[in-house]
Amino acid sequence: MKYYALFDKAPFFLPVVAEHTHIHTVDRVDLFYGKNTETKFVKPIGVYKSEFYEFMMDTDIGDGSFVINERVKNILEKYNIDNLKFYEIAVFVGKEQQNWKEFSQISDKFYYVTIQKYDYLSEINFQMSRFLLGPSYRREDEHLEIEVRDLEDLKRISRENSDMNITAKKLYIQDSSMKFDIINFNLNGLNFYHFRNPLGISERLKEILSLHNVSGIDRYSSEFVCEIFDKL
Repeated sequence: MKYYALFDKAPFFLPVVAEHTHIHTVDRVDLFYGKNTETKFVKPIGVYKSEFYEFMMDTDIGDGSFVINERVKNILEKYNIDNLKFYEIAVFVGKEQQNWKEFSQISDKFYYVTIQKYDYLSEINFQMSRFLLGPSYRREDEHLEIEVRDLEDLKRISRENSDMNITAKKLYIQDSSMKFDIINFNLNGLNFYHFRNPLGISERLKEILSLHNVSGIDRYSSEFVCEIFDKL
């Protein structure tokens, strides 16, 4: 199964004061400390009218999480995209240059969506995968390609280059049991070449979203960024 990066329209979210808040736990995967959980808040958001879409991601809202309307939620459920959790969220919309207090809450239902975290570290085929190393202030396409032999080698490089970003240009994962159509690749200590939010979608989901003309999606990566295949 191949996965592609999804590029969204990148709306600018504004915090708003409202009582509609949920507390939930999310999985985290750390390069050195393994899998753990973290408590987070789902807070109301404000967005400018010109940046108001059915599908919205923002780095401030969560690692690989996103916001969708009820139509997109129904589409995901219709096609059994089943590794997701939905939290109803209040969305406020206003014109540019308005004070956030003048934003109006919309009546349509919107949902904050979290993705089940996939701990894939031990399944990476390091000989086939491609990694880059470079400073955070430079674009990923200016980073140098490096050889990573195995997981311990990845940890060593991370420790010895704590001021640098290790970036996965392309991943090959040996785990045929992983059949989800959407993956949150977030991993503390490893960045991803195409991801502002570390979200990968399958070819099937890519076709579904294109078929239903979901607004807010800018484009998809021209080549796959991850492939999951049967163990050798």
